[in-house]
Amino acid sequence: GDGARFLVYAHSNCAAHREGAFDMLVRLAKERGWDEPVAAGRCKGSLLNVTTTREDLVLRGGKAMRWNNTVALRPFRFVLAMENSNVSGYVSEKIANAFMAGAIPIYHGSRDVFKVFNRRAFVFWDHDKPEEALSLITKLQEDEAAYREMASQPILAKGQQTLADYFSLSDDVGGGLLKKKIRDTLRVRAGVT
Repeated sequence: GDGARFLVYAHSNCAAHREGAFDMLVRLAKERGWDEPVAAGRCKGSLLNVTTTREDLVLRGGKAMRWNNTVALRPFRFVLAMENSNVSGYVSEKIANAFMAGAIPIYHGSRDVFKVFNRRAFVFWDHDKPEEALSLITKLQEDEAAYREMASQPILAKGQQTLADYFSLSDDVGGGLLKKKIRDTLRVRAGVT
């Protein structure tokens, strides 16, 4: 992102763990004198008297533009990118949208995320120990060199190997390794050899 604004929370499924995390971040921003976090979806936590909505972010010049996560998230340094639930092996597009916008994701979900994304490129929010994430966010927000260091980290855990392992649905990405694994699995399940 261009780093002008602190944090955006753009979710429509108001899961209690996410709402609680957003409330903690709102409190932290108020305590530290940072600009107020933006709730850009249906979910707004319980502490803000929010007027900014997703629709406000996509209305330009009196006409609606198609919602584009990458563009809408770009003005923010951090994106609250928490999964609806913590399910082993499940990592949705939420963290990728934050990365594509150039922001640092604040992520909660399966620890399998570390197999795909570089743990030094985002903030992992552990609901059992939120103070660790809050402390890191404070450091990143108040120390520009630390923020730039994290923001410049490689996004993928193992570079080209990560692409091959998780994103190679076509032959031109990682030689189609994932495509081949899926087809082999389907053949075995269908009894075709």
